[in-house]
Formats: sequence, C-alpha cells, structure tokens
Amino acid sequence: MAGFEVSTFSGKAPKISSKLLPEDVGQEAINCNLESGQLRAWKDAETVSVSNTMGAVSASTETIFLYEDADTDVTTDDKWLTWNKDVDALPSPIAEDSYQRIYWTGDTYPKYASNAVAIAGTSGFPAAGYRLGLPQPSAPTIAITGTANADAIEQSIAYAYTFVSRFGEEGPPSTASAVATYAAGQTRTLTLPASPTGSGWIFEDSQSGHLKRIYRTNSSGDFQFVADVTMATTNYVDAVTDANLGEFLNTSDNFAPPDNVSSDHPSGAMKGLTQLSNGIMAGFTGNTICFSKAYKPHAWPTSYQLTTRSDIVGLSSVSDGVIVTTKGKPYLVSGTDPAQMSMMELDISASCVSKTSIVDMGEVAMYASPDGLVVASMNGVTLATEGILTRDQ
Repeated sequence: MAGFEVSTFSGKAPKISSKLLPEDVGQEAINCNLESGQLRAWKDAETVSVSNTMGAVSASTETIFLYEDADTDVTTDDKWLTWNKDVDALPSPIAEDSYQRIYWTGDTYPKYASNAVAIAGTSGFPAAGYRLGLPQPSAPTIAITGTANADAIEQSIAYAYTFVSRFGEEGPPSTASAVATYAAGQTRTLTLPASPTGSGWIFEDSQSGHLKRIYRTNSSGDFQFVADVTMATTNYVDAVTDANLGEFLNTSDNFAPPDNVSSDHPSGAMKGLTQLSNGIMAGFTGNTICFSKAYKPHAWPTSYQLTTRSDIVGLSSVSDGVIVTTKGKPYLVSGTDPAQMSMMELDISASCVSKTSIVDMGEVAMYASPDGLVVASMNGVTLATEGILTRDQ
C-alpha cells in the first residue's frame, strides 16, 4: 500500500468541500491537540476523588472555584467553593488582604465573605456570605437644648453619618438632618436611627467592630468628621468644637452594587463579576455596566455606570479594558480610571448566544455567536470560524 505524509495538521473545515480540502485539513477532527501543528490526541480525563475540602458537588453543580488559603503553603488547606448556579467569583483585589476576602455574583445578590466566614466548618463552601457594600442610613435628627452664652455667635449646622464595617469599609452618607441653629453654651444631641436588619448586611453578624461615623457641617457647609460610635448607639451628644473637626466626608458615592431589590433595580441584581486592572471590578445588570472604585470593591458609584443599546450577556477583561458582549453588537470599554472609562460600540453583528461560552484567553476573549466563534480584543472583533464553518453548521 502506498504511504502518504502530512507534515502539519490544522484541524477541520466542514465548510469546504471534501474534494477541495488542503492536505493539512480534515472534514472531521475529534479530540485533537493542534498546539504543535502535529496530529496529536488530547490526554484522557481522570477521575478525581471529592473530599471534605469541597462544597456539595453533584450533577446540579454549575460553578466551582478554588479558594486558596494565603496563610499557609499546605495545599490541603485550600478549599473548593461550589454553587448550583452560574456564579462569577473573584479573590480580593486588595494587596495583602488580611481578611482574604472573596467576592461573587450570580447567587441572589452580589456577596462577599472573609476567610473565617467563607470556609467555616468542614464542608459545604462557601459556608456563608454577606451582601456586598453598605446601605445608605436613614437621616438623623438633631435637638438643640440649653441657653446660649452671652454674645455667642449663632451658626447653622446639619449632620450626616455613615456605616463602617469591621473591615474598615465605609458606605454612603445618610440624607442630611434638618438644619439647626446652635450657639456656644447649648447642647447638641444627635439621634441616630436603628440600623436596618434582615437584609444580609455585614453589620448584622455577631462580630464587633462595626461603626457609625458621624459628620457635621463646618462654617462653609462642608461635612467634616465628628466621631465614631458603635452600631448600637442611637443617641450622641456632640461636644466637638469646629477647630477639632476631622477629615472631610468623601464617601458620598460609595453605593452598594445593584442587588435583588426590584424597586431599585428592575433589571435584577448585578452579575458577571470581572476583575480589571488597577484593582477595578466590573459587573452588569440589564444593559448597564457597573464599575467599582479602585481597590474598594464595596463602593460602586452610579456615576461610573455605562449603558449599551442591547441587554448585556457577559463580560471578559482584557488588557486595559473589558469586552462587553450583548444581544446585539459588542462593545469595547477601555481606561484605567473607573470614573473615566470610554466605551465604543463595534459595527459588527456579533451577538453572544451564551454567557458561559465566553472564555478569557488572556489578551483576547472568545465567545459563541449565531455565526460561529468570535475572537474579541481591544483591537476589534473577528469571526474566527468564518472560513471553516457555515452559519448552519
């Protein structure tokens, strides 16, 4: 029998007639590893035993994530987190995070947990998680009592306060109190509403260290730090002079990401959590892309949001930006400052048919479209299978 030689192999191209195929292309190619250009088979799958270092793995498990314990080099202390739904999980972007926090979306509402919470117990991880971010408190009230000193100058004041987690995460300020008139010699008593409960916020746990941070307006009307009090505090007498006021309030836009409260977010909770450069996280809800503050994954300003014309299907981070796939045209979002991200719609019909088809390939992302596999990068989008598969195939 006569022999033949094929020096390279490029895979299959069902689109091309069998009579016109190049010598290094086949009509069928199954389980072929083409990295070297030679015809090689992929290694067979191997069965791995499941131990108590994993969550509850079953036929319904859709997502697994390796949570690496940074406190030790012993790999048996690492844990596999599992979910019976499509979840996107990320480690903390904070350098040397002593709490080893993990963040995830797709599980009712955006969540996060510290090492002690996520892998508590011996199985079924994550064991628990908190609602990501901190809520906006209700407005405080102020009572001015007593008699002012003779010749004391009256001034108008108002108060606001924030919630601060035991991790040091500070949320958005409350609505300001009503303006009150005060003069030296009088007593300023602030009433702080009770903290909300039953929503999964971190300050609802049994740990101590959560705070209410109080601010007061100065002579220019800007809010400055007055004091930190415990979460249980509902009354505070302010004896701080104007000269002793602290730093200015700078968390006015530290809002929590979109959650499952339909009255606030009709498109649903944020999902598709993705890590960008410079400690920025991104996610989406409906046709809205959301960005966190750099290295502050609890703060998601609404002014950072961008909108697309079609509903978003999924995200994939690439160098200096993110690929946004939609039910219509894809978008490229670029920038290193979450407050100044720029977005460009690509003039190509390359909708994404499935969020789970999106694969991060490093400098590029690949996803499934109705016309075949799409390759997307900051340089643009191309149809990778255009020459080898028809739309029907």
